[in-house]
Amino acid sequence: MFNIISRRDFLKATSTIGLAAAINPGSAATAATKKSRVVIATDTSTVTSTGSPVAAKIQDLMDNAIMTFTGKSKTAEAYEALFPAPITNSTKICIKRNDASGDRDVNKAVTAAFQKGLESMLNGAFPKANIDNPYPLTRNANQTARTTAATYIINCPVAWVHSVYGVTLSLKNQMNYLGDPFTKFHNADKSWLHTVALDPAIKPKQVLSLMDACVGNPKDGPVTSPTFAAGTLIVSNDLVAVDYNTIRLMEKQKNPNSSYLSMGDSQLKAAEAAGLGTCTPANMDIITIKPPWNSTVGLMNGSETLMKSMNIRVVNNQNRVEFAVPGASERSMAVAIFDMMGNVIWQSGDQFCNAVFWNKTTMHGTRVLSAMYIFRIACNGSIIRGIVMVMH
Repeated sequence: MFNIISRRDFLKATSTIGLAAAINPGSAATAATKKSRVVIATDTSTVTSTGSPVAAKIQDLMDNAIMTFTGKSKTAEAYEALFPAPITNSTKICIKRNDASGDRDVNKAVTAAFQKGLESMLNGAFPKANIDNPYPLTRNANQTARTTAATYIINCPVAWVHSVYGVTLSLKNQMNYLGDPFTKFHNADKSWLHTVALDPAIKPKQVLSLMDACVGNPKDGPVTSPTFAAGTLIVSNDLVAVDYNTIRLMEKQKNPNSSYLSMGDSQLKAAEAAGLGTCTPANMDIITIKPPWNSTVGLMNGSETLMKSMNIRVVNNQNRVEFAVPGASERSMAVAIFDMMGNVIWQSGDQFCNAVFWNKTTMHGTRVLSAMYIFRIACNGSIIRGIVMVMH
C-alpha cells in the first residue's frame, strides 16, 4: 500500500518536496531534496518538411506544455499559474526572444503561441498591450528599459550552438538585459553568463525559461540555418535545467559539435555551483509528453525505459486509465494516484494481476475534476512515475 502524504505546495518556483514525497513515499532523503520540474513536449508535425512553422500545431504544443507544467487542464488557468502573484490588468510581461540565431519564423510562431496563451488570462481580458514581444528584436540592442518596465520576464531562447560561447541557450539569451552586450559582455570571459541571471534586477522577475527546440543547429552557429527539426519545447523555471536538457537533445541530432556542447556544459556547472539551478539529472523531475493531447500520459525520469523493459503500458481512455501488462502474464502491481499538490486520491493496493484500472474517481467514488494527476506504479520492485491528464 502507498502512504498518505502531507499536502505540499507543488507549484512553487521549483517543483519539489510535494512531488518527491508523492512519488517516493518514505524516503526522507528524496523528500528533502528540492527538484526542478522540467516538461519536454514534442510534436514533430509543428514544422513542415521545408522548415516552415505550422502555427496551429505549435499552439497546441505550447498550451499542452504549459498545462502539464502547471498541472492545470484549462488554458487560461495554466498560464496564470506560471506567475507567483495573481495576474491583474497592470501586470506587464516581457518575452525575451533570440532573433539573432536560427529560424526566426519558427521562433516568432513559438513566442506568438505563448503570447496568445497569455492573452487568454483574466477570462480573455488580459491587455495585449501589457505583453512586450517585439518582432523583429533589434540584435545586440540594450534591453534594460524592457526588463525594468516588466513585472515578469519570460526567457525564450533557441537551440543553437555559438562559435564564441559554445551554446546560445537560456543563460546567454539574457546578455542584452543589462546594457549594451558587445561593450560589456560579448568579448568577455564566458564565466559571466550565469551572473546576469543572478542580478537582482533580473532574478526576481524571470519566472520561466521556454526553450524553442522546434528547430535548431547543434553544429554551426549562431547565424546559420537549422539542421534539425525536433518539434520540441522544453519548459521550466530552472534555466540551468532547461539548458542541460537542450544540450542532451542537441547531442542526439545529426553532426553535433561536441566541443561546443562541452563548453555549454561547463557554463552550466558554474551556474549550478552559484546556486542558479541544477544540471544534475537526479535533481530534476523531467516529464515528457507528446500527442495525442486528449489522452496525454507523461513520463518522468527514466520511466519510459523502465516501461519498455518491463512491457508495461499506460493508456488514458475517456472513462478510465489502464495500467497494463499486455498478454496473459501477471505481476505484483500497485498503483497510486496523486493530485498535483501531492495528496493521494486513489490507490489500488498490491495486486497480482496483468492490469489495474483507475476509473478517474477518488477513493470515495467521486469523479475527479478535469486536471493533471501524478501516477506511481510499483511493479516487481521497480517504480514507474508519470502524469496523466483527465478531461471531462
